[in-house]
Amino acid sequence: MRVVLLHDVTRSVCQAGHDRVAATWCTLLAPAFAALGHALECPAAFAADRPEPVARLMNRLGLAPEPASWVRLYSDPALLAEVRALLEPIEADLVLGWELSPNMVRALVGRGVAVIDMGVAPLRFGPDLYLRMRASAPDLAARLSRLAVPVGTIATAARDLREALAPVSRAPQGAGAVLFVGQTDLDASLITGAAVASVATHGAALRDLVGSDATLLLKPHPHGEQHADIRRLHRWCPQARVVTDSVYALLCDPDIGTVATLSSSVADEAPWFGRQAVRFITPDNAPAVLAELSDFSIVSNRALSAGFWQALLAGGASPVAPGDDLFLRRLFSLHWGWPPLPPRPAPRPRLGQTVPLGHGAGAAMLGFGWHAPSGGEVRSRLPLATLVFERPSPHAATIKLACRAAPCGPADALPVDIALRPGMAGRAVMLWRRDGGSVVRVDLPPQRPDEPAMVELSLRLPEGEAAALCVTSLRVDAVV
Repeated sequence: MRVVLLHDVTRSVCQAGHDRVAATWCTLLAPAFAALGHALECPAAFAADRPEPVARLMNRLGLAPEPASWVRLYSDPALLAEVRALLEPIEADLVLGWELSPNMVRALVGRGVAVIDMGVAPLRFGPDLYLRMRASAPDLAARLSRLAVPVGTIATAARDLREALAPVSRAPQGAGAVLFVGQTDLDASLITGAAVASVATHGAALRDLVGSDATLLLKPHPHGEQHADIRRLHRWCPQARVVTDSVYALLCDPDIGTVATLSSSVADEAPWFGRQAVRFITPDNAPAVLAELSDFSIVSNRALSAGFWQALLAGGASPVAPGDDLFLRRLFSLHWGWPPLPPRPAPRPRLGQTVPLGHGAGAAMLGFGWHAPSGGEVRSRLPLATLVFERPSPHAATIKLACRAAPCGPADALPVDIALRPGMAGRAVMLWRRDGGSVVRVDLPPQRPDEPAMVELSLRLPEGEAAALCVTSLRVDAVV
């Protein structure tokens, strides 16, 4: 049997390095297949950051080396014939795919090649990661389901995590809070209808889900860059709060009842923690859309053993040797929130205390959207930045924020919209570069009995401009 290992070669049009993923898995799995008498091949034509066959295809179609080109090649039915021609030189009885695109799957299955597609499973709360696999052939799919990790094992990992985080004190969110989980700006899970989904078309659905009383929490993706989804939702729902705690600490928060997302894998994890999950899109690679493949089976790192592949390819009860407990998590070097750190307590400044924000307790107030402190001040990295702290007194107070407009862009003035949660005391201020620095004052109303002591100060700058804000210190004074 001729077995070929293949990755999503079309992704090379906008992102280098995926060929190394295929080479890594070929190295890891080759010994197992060799023990069964099979060679595992990686096609030499696609073993490069920018494979020549893909470059020729792009030139012929007039596609630019940008994400939009990959998205079209990924799942646009109009380009299926082109992808089929791209893969025509590959001769194989079985293709092991690492996150293959829908068009690649359809091209291979359409010419009678058996496909097993695999990737990192979305359940990442156990000590080690899992893989997920699906197959085009019914007999392979049936054997995969028999090799799957027992449901009880996954449930135990979720229970252990809930018990570990249960004693951790946390600020109340309000019963029935909705957690929106953000994603990176470009990911295969966001492609639906051969286009990248955006929260822009789902804001109304999210508002309906939250209603008039529930709290909306916005969780940015830990590996995101611009966080366009979180910024847009915060503009629409300024009463929302941006949270940067571990997603697993949030899933264990009893106040959070619903997890909403475009298509984040956290929606797969949420039910294991007793949370309702709402997805706003169905990606093109989902089993409900890609009928050429079975549903996913969740498998452990035993998938690297010869016994696993003997049982999968030939059936029978071949012994499947256990793998190294943390092998996959070390292999990917991505922690995805593990180990789950408890929520970081918000610093509590004393009344009348000027707190430098560049270090110590002041740096711990930095929430979302900042560069690392430098030279005694902190510069905003995004058009939305937040400061989080615990109010020093339940009585009315005045927040004094020392800040300045950063020297970027031609404008001499920097408008800043400031909102306070809770309290929603919003105001707009204008910072002038020629002033060198200003102290912005924000009224902090008395704390209501049902309000948490935690305060979030959000600072919004103009979108799409070379604007930045530098802050140096924060002070809370009593109102006399």
